[in-house]
Amino acid sequence: MNSSTTTVALFDRRPMQVADQLAAYRGTLTALGSGWVLNESDLTKNNGIVTANFILTKNAAFGNNETILTLPAGFRPVSNSGCAAWQGTGGTPGACGLQLGDDGTVTVTGQTGSNTQVRMSLAFRAAQ
Repeated sequence: MNSSTTTVALFDRRPMQVADQLAAYRGTLTALGSGWVLNESDLTKNNGIVTANFILTKNAAFGNNETILTLPAGFRPVSNSGCAAWQGTGGTPGACGLQLGDDGTVTVTGQTGSNTQVRMSLAFRAAQ
């Protein structure tokens, strides 16, 4: 089984509003990079913490520093960060890197060979 569980922890000391502490929100991912298809998606925000689980496939091998998706407003990290994910299908499976921008862009790095799929499981504090 090829899977990846990656956690990004971003902490800040800003107090959360009561509404953000109590509400649970589901997000919809619609902004994909060129040629990418969303196979599975789960995007939620609860108590100000975003959890994102995605499987994306591209119609050809993806390259280093390629933007694969953009998280919607309200589901973006507090600051720029990085984490690991899984790459496979078509090439040598293994770890790759993700760069999460505070503007919501998610860029993949560390591509090896001709892989066409990225799987990620993330958790981080949402920007207010």
